[in-house]
Amino acid sequence: MKQYIYALIKNGEKVLMLKRPKDKKVYPSYWNFPGGKIEEGETEANCVIREVEEETGLKFKPSAKIMDIIDENDEPKRVTVFLGTAEAGIIKISVEHEEYGWFTINEIKNAPVMPYIQKIFEEEL
Repeated sequence: MKQYIYALIKNGEKVLMLKRPKDKKVYPSYWNFPGGKIEEGETEANCVIREVEEETGLKFKPSAKIMDIIDENDEPKRVTVFLGTAEAGIIKISVEHEEYGWFTINEIKNAPVMPYIQKIFEEEL
């Protein structure tokens, strides 16, 4: 089973989100946290640190695992989310995304977001 690791990065009351390209087969133009697929032999923490830096240019410091579920929406996969902070810096998104934004929880609840994100915000952080 594939495993994906994501970072929930808060800045005050806002959360960093990246927009998936409109030509993606699954969830086009949906907002997602920075993150991606874990590589063989990589720890979850190392994966999320690497993915955040690749996708945003930011240095991420995970502090707590807040979700570890099996997501069966398109194909079964393990989804793990870490809460943490990122050092201040200029966000430089990779070619994997169209744009980034900082969203409040209410804005996230009303935006097209990945299903696992909806589950996180059913219970307020």
